[in-house]
Amino acid sequence: MARRHRIRSRIRKSHFYTFRCLRPKTLDDQGPHVINGPGYTRIVHCNQPHLHLATKLLRYRSNYVSTTRYNMLTFLPKCLYEQFHRVANFYFLVAAILSVFPLSPFNKWSMIAPLVFVVGLSMGKEALEDWRRFMQDVGVNSRKASVHKGNGEFGRRTWKKLRVGDVVRVEKDDFFPADLFLLSSSYEDGICYVETMNLDGETNLKVKRCLDATLSLEKDESFQSFSGTIKCEDPNPNLYTFVGNLECDGQVYPLDPNQILLRDSKLRNTSYIYGVVVFTGHDTKVMQNSTKSPSKRSSIEKTMDYIIYTLFGLLLFVSVISSLGFAVMTKLVMADWWYLRPDKPESLTNPTNPLYAWVVHLITALLLYGYLIPISLYVSIELVKVLQATFINHDLQMYDSESGTPAEARTSNLNEELGQVDTILSDKTGTLTCNQMDFLKCSIAGTSYGVRASEVELAAAKQMEMDLEEQGDDISNLPMTKVGTQRYAKLASKTSSDFELETVITASDEKDQKKTSGIKGFSFEDKRLMDDNWVSSQNSEAAVKQNILMQITNASQMIKIEKDPHAAFALIIDGKTLTYALKDDVKYQFLALAVACASVICCRVSPKQKALVTRLAKEGTGKTTLAIGDGANDVGMIQEAHIGVGISGVEGMQAVMASDFSIAQFRFLERLLVVHGHWCYKRIAQMICYFFYKNIAFGLTLFYFEAFTGFSGQSIFNDSYLLLFNVVLTSLPVISLGVFEQDVPSDVCLQFPALYQQGPKNLFFDWYRILGWMGNGVYASIVIFALNLGIFHVQSFRSDGQTADMNAMGTAMFTCIIWAVNVQIALTMSHFTWIQHVMIWGSIGAWYIFLALYGMLPPKLSGNIFHMLIEVLAPAPIFWLTNLLVIAATTLPYLFHISYQRSVNPLDHHIIQEIKHFRIDLEDERMWKREKSKAREKTKIGFTARVDAKIRQLRVKLHRKHSVLSVISGTSSNDTASNMI
Repeated sequence: MARRHRIRSRIRKSHFYTFRCLRPKTLDDQGPHVINGPGYTRIVHCNQPHLHLATKLLRYRSNYVSTTRYNMLTFLPKCLYEQFHRVANFYFLVAAILSVFPLSPFNKWSMIAPLVFVVGLSMGKEALEDWRRFMQDVGVNSRKASVHKGNGEFGRRTWKKLRVGDVVRVEKDDFFPADLFLLSSSYEDGICYVETMNLDGETNLKVKRCLDATLSLEKDESFQSFSGTIKCEDPNPNLYTFVGNLECDGQVYPLDPNQILLRDSKLRNTSYIYGVVVFTGHDTKVMQNSTKSPSKRSSIEKTMDYIIYTLFGLLLFVSVISSLGFAVMTKLVMADWWYLRPDKPESLTNPTNPLYAWVVHLITALLLYGYLIPISLYVSIELVKVLQATFINHDLQMYDSESGTPAEARTSNLNEELGQVDTILSDKTGTLTCNQMDFLKCSIAGTSYGVRASEVELAAAKQMEMDLEEQGDDISNLPMTKVGTQRYAKLASKTSSDFELETVITASDEKDQKKTSGIKGFSFEDKRLMDDNWVSSQNSEAAVKQNILMQITNASQMIKIEKDPHAAFALIIDGKTLTYALKDDVKYQFLALAVACASVICCRVSPKQKALVTRLAKEGTGKTTLAIGDGANDVGMIQEAHIGVGISGVEGMQAVMASDFSIAQFRFLERLLVVHGHWCYKRIAQMICYFFYKNIAFGLTLFYFEAFTGFSGQSIFNDSYLLLFNVVLTSLPVISLGVFEQDVPSDVCLQFPALYQQGPKNLFFDWYRILGWMGNGVYASIVIFALNLGIFHVQSFRSDGQTADMNAMGTAMFTCIIWAVNVQIALTMSHFTWIQHVMIWGSIGAWYIFLALYGMLPPKLSGNIFHMLIEVLAPAPIFWLTNLLVIAATTLPYLFHISYQRSVNPLDHHIIQEIKHFRIDLEDERMWKREKSKAREKTKIGFTARVDAKIRQLRVKLHRKHSVLSVISGTSSNDTASNMI
């Protein structure tokens, strides 16, 4: 269907003086570009896309775009590789394979079933996340564009079906479906306005202009006979360059970036444009710039690998001891055991071949003690992280009502890393300023303009007001204290915005102001850099580098010799200087200087430099870094940092799409880190430590029993018990710990920011605490085995004189393990809801229900567990008393440790918990405020440092003012006395 004629806007570019410089001065006069050699092989037949199908060299990529990690063919092999790339999963795969052979001490399904469940669940999570990416791709690829079908008629076609050479028409406020060569626009002189926010983060509109030769292509019917050939550069990631020629009507016209419209940019303030598709799909410049999201792992997960290796070492150690013990028994004692028929020995028990017995038993022992490695650890952590991410997504305190945008955890792998951030690297424009700037005040030639106070001054005044209130009568003898307090209250009030700080404290001595300045700054200066008046010779570049290195050295020395303990320094560096500061032989000196400063400002830097600075901070300090930004130019920085946070502002969604977490406002970063980061770090750390505790407590009992039975390779537990231990009976309580645990409420986290330092200091996942939990597990295993062996082995346990067989003692011992590990996790928790109670005590109840129901099955199915609970153990009082004794004995070390720590060396959250428990914060508000003030750690970094510096400055001014008033008051008193005389 032919489209109706349009009236072209009668506006000429030359009428706008701001655009006059955009038109190339010699565009019509300059000759065509030289297009030859490698990198310039692309040929585009305009309005003739079918010609590209005739030659293999011209069959370019389709316009289909995929950002998924897998497809139907690669999902299974790639995902299986990733799953078994984990050390623990690979071990259990080998164990499952070996379990099908006769040397396994367990039923094969007790090894295969948990592995299939754990790996299957993890693969299902990967499939779900990739499916979401696939649906996003479907939405983009299914967008429709208006394409020339022939004979001057245009029709709708999906983006993914566009081909190189197609002529498309793009309407106002639509995205460009591919990289296009601009033919004409609704304006008479062929200009159009383009928004490149998704490409470079810039919100200002760019002006593009077509060639004069194609201005006449202003209607649909104009393309009925149009043809031409474009020879240009091959696909590349350079957004701001393009080299090509257009051959049309026997003439050759040079092309430059002014005629290129890039995919994902948007047409603005222009009714329509016509263009030819030059690059499609992954050949477009925006896709050439895109990088695969890096695989990020938290520091806790990396440490966890070393813990797994430690447990493997323990597993190998006990397996070697067990196999050596069996070999010795085979060599020295086996011949005396007549019931094994030493006259006709089997190969495994042949006294003449102990080496064979050692090798075979080593494999058996590796399988038997495999429960030292927690098979459900990974899947439990992944499930917990998904639930933690759900809480982040649904936090109303981080919901922006203006834009209707909630916070989003785009990946759940880094939740606990939020609680360990040491360095934050932030974009400024759009991130810190929200793309709007409010005038507060300024000083021009010594004259002050404006009366509004900054956030630093507001916070300083509020803190000083609190300090004055806390001091109370101690400062009552100072003149005008009451009035000063009232004025501080006014300054601290958020409703009072039309005040001037100098109305509270006045100081006119400029020298004194300089002396009390809070933050000192210095910047790099080199005229050869600033004025662009140096040539790029090797000698000059070396001189520039040497000059910058000297400035770094001088600045570092300045910080070292500073005598003021409160002094804080700020470093400012521009992009040109940063180019040399990031050289391999300079960057570490620059990093040392930057770390010593309170704030570092890098101005006018490129996206690549942002990423390089982030990489330097990440690798040079070895500490957790967080990068936050809102534009496409921040993507490299966001992907390079340990944690990337994107702000869904007005600069597009590129930063959000590349981020690990997204928020709508920069102020939400505080809650994301101080509340959710703090909680997630402690939850995951405690969860992992507890996991290793319970598996060591369980796994070592197998070793003790095997040693007690002459290293026979016999398990004391029924195979069904082994299957249920990690997957069912102890999994839900540890998940509740990882999801719902809170050492302090969210409001207290914000009031006591010093609590956050527990994460960067890694107080809850250092090797001291890890080994402590492992030692607790070893102690619990010894107590459980020794008490059960002593009670059930040497005496009857029922009134009729019946003694316990191996199955009865194994069931009693397993019951003690279930009680011990679940009571231990209950003692670990600081915050309880009904969910935790159901999961902990419900897990214990589920064990008794399973034992009763399983024992009711026919003996063919239940085997030696037939009526084990109802008829064998439950009627014996000693069985229940043993449970109580084991619970008391196994929890004693933890109770002693936590009591000693809270009494002698309490942590910050211990003190706050006691204050909250005894409601001291409600009864003594002054003490509560004092504790909050103490919790503010002294720092020379960021907002807090600026507030502290401002407080020191104001206190000096206040002291000076009081001194002046005291002198005046004393003079007035003397005058009055003289008059009276």
